[in-house]
Amino acid sequence: MHLPSAKIWLIGEDKNGIATVAPMSLKEYHDSSMNLVTNGFFEKEISRKVEEFGHLTQVWSSYEWRSTANGEVGGRGINSIQLYNDGKRYWIMSWTFDSERPNNPLKDD
Repeated sequence: MHLPSAKIWLIGEDKNGIATVAPMSLKEYHDSSMNLVTNGFFEKEISRKVEEFGHLTQVWSSYEWRSTANGEVGGRGINSIQLYNDGKRYWIMSWTFDSERPNNPLKDD
């Protein structure tokens, strides 16, 4: 589903509240997420907004996650997903996400 050159961007804040961004390849993201795979991770989309122009598609996907399928919500955030449509299928070019924090609340639709 991803282009071989796809990038993942993690946006957040450091301990001092300064904005940070961490770009990584898909392989780097998978390698850094092995703890999530080992312990389990359940993400549910709670809203979506899609915009298309030509072969470019932008998806805003709000989510919530849990450690177990029916457990308490562990957090929420938004994925910004950029897709390329080659006329036959969609390819994920990149996606970026930022998590909900007290100073960065997710607005419910």
